[in-house]
Amino acid sequence: MNELETASQNDFNLFWKTLKNLTDDLNTETNSENAPKNHEWYSHFEQLHCDHHLSEEQEIIIGKLKQKENSKNLNELDTEITIQEIIKTAKKIKSKKAAHSDKINNEMIKYIVDILANGSIKVFNTIMKSGKFPTLWCEGLISPIFKSGNKLDPSNYRGICVSCSLGKFFCSVL
Repeated sequence: MNELETASQNDFNLFWKTLKNLTDDLNTETNSENAPKNHEWYSHFEQLHCDHHLSEEQEIIIGKLKQKENSKNLNELDTEITIQEIIKTAKKIKSKKAAHSDKINNEMIKYIVDILANGSIKVFNTIMKSGKFPTLWCEGLISPIFKSGNKLDPSNYRGICVSCSLGKFFCSVL
């Protein structure tokens, strides 16, 4: 408790880290033999959004987008991405976000954008011209975060998804 009190006065990051460690220590009493198996986690998160039905309004929007796609009249997406767009977007990136399996985090993009702007333009414009989005940029790593209730029930966990920073950055530039 003294450590928590000191951290709360001096360093908020240390406070939350200390609190998390205390909470983790208290939560270790869960029996690992009864913990949900890998296939149970997979099944739970796979089915989380599978019963999603679109509203009538959403169906209308999708219909309009398909019409525009078929008419090839998307002029605003036909222009190339500029250095100014890349640098402006990079400055807005949030810091202290988890990195995906490629180990590239937002801070890396933010601080080296001036150096890599020309390369980024080539990559991003090539993606736009080819229409081929890198597969890795579409993936996400889901980590279950306990909400409340029985710790052995996967439905008592909220899934936090960590996705590729470069993919998010690319979409933000658009």
